[in-house]
Amino acid sequence: MDDELATLFHRIHALPDEQLLALLEQEADQYTPMAISIAELEAETRGGVLHLRQQQALIRPEHAEKKRPLGEDLVSKLRGRPISEKYPGLSYIAMAMRLLSFLVVLLGGAHAVGSLYNFLAGNSAWWWGTVGWIMPLLAFLVFFGGSELIHVLLDIEKNTREGRSSSQHDSGPSDGSA
Repeated sequence: MDDELATLFHRIHALPDEQLLALLEQEADQYTPMAISIAELEAETRGGVLHLRQQQALIRPEHAEKKRPLGEDLVSKLRGRPISEKYPGLSYIAMAMRLLSFLVVLLGGAHAVGSLYNFLAGNSAWWWGTVGWIMPLLAFLVFFGGSELIHVLLDIEKNTREGRSSSQHDSGPSDGSA
């Protein structure tokens, strides 16, 4: 009996996390209560059943985040959110503002590098360059913030419209007939 118990301990200890979870959650009725108890102890030594589930969710390919090409990721960041159905013009304005904000940051960064070069070269006008990169930073905040504000207003409009249409469906006809 002790040899069987030791063998059972070793076999369960050697199971990968995925099989251990399957034993505990899906196939428990196929094993003896002793095997289930040993599997529960083994799961606890590995961090608990919840930890094992989280690890399996991270490992499984269907839960893994698909890598997109760099260009596609950049375009999605510049685009922001999907185009509004009711007000597409505002969506395009928000997209243009977001694009301008990133262009301003790019130009401001180039200006900051030039300012650093002037400072290292001993040019006496380096302070003008230092002041000059503060303005692009403020412009970035205005353009990017304006873009986000437009998206927030579009989201509010969409949610209000959806809320109004769902409340009209829930209340039934409004012609007074009941």
